[in-house]
Amino acid sequence: MKLQPECIGCIIGQAGRVAQKIGASSSLTQKIERAAHKHSQNFSFSQTPPEAATPMYEELALIAQTEDLYGEAKKVATQQAKEMLPKLRQMINGAEDTLLAAAKMAVAGNVIDLAAEVDYDLTEIVDKVLHTQFGRDDFKQLFAELQKAGTLLYLADNAGEHIFDALFMEKLNELYPKLQITYMTRGNPIINDVTLQEALDDGLDRYAEVKSSGMRTPGFILADAADDIAQAFLNADIVIAKGMGNFETMTEISQRTVYHLFKVKCQVVSSYVGEPIGTFMALK
Repeated sequence: MKLQPECIGCIIGQAGRVAQKIGASSSLTQKIERAAHKHSQNFSFSQTPPEAATPMYEELALIAQTEDLYGEAKKVATQQAKEMLPKLRQMINGAEDTLLAAAKMAVAGNVIDLAAEVDYDLTEIVDKVLHTQFGRDDFKQLFAELQKAGTLLYLADNAGEHIFDALFMEKLNELYPKLQITYMTRGNPIINDVTLQEALDDGLDRYAEVKSSGMRTPGFILADAADDIAQAFLNADIVIAKGMGNFETMTEISQRTVYHLFKVKCQVVSSYVGEPIGTFMALK
């Protein structure tokens, strides 16, 4: 999906949230906001929103003199998710359909988005997700394909959310021990997306081969992928992509089908999928 006029204000607003998250001084906040407005004048409506926003985030990191703008906030989000693990496992194991419960829990983890316009209450979402109606619920098709699949490419999204992904992959390992899973992170710190090192530090290599996509954008862009990454994407029996950033960029990809697991967090995506903000999606 291409950049829409409504996206511009949202992206500029993300710069303000960056300043707040890093505790920027008033002078640094002004520099960050000036940079955001400067970049907004060069946004191209031929790009997807994540592509348009990437150069702005890279300059904000330079202005703030940090490699990872959300580094500390990501640690907090990840710790919060880890503290919930006993409860999450209890809910999954107590469900009638444990695979469906693990998959829905992975989608619930997508509320951990430090760059989104809307705040979230992780505990409240977790308590409700197993009984929440999804706007699109293509889990049955996904599970039918998993029974026959040999390879799964799982495209990651946010830090903290990756702990929820681990629970889903743990269940996949249990039910489909021959399934080869590749968990693919961003290529560098961008917004609050999980990086290769963060995924490894939290033990996701117990459930999958963990690799970097090499992407500098908060989304997967096939045209920018190295040959081995492109082939992994095109040749996997199944691709699962988490989050709106992946969805926004991958609507431009026609070479294969993808299962998108995310929560609708903005009006532009809401209009695109025809579901209200706050809706959970399991969309093939």
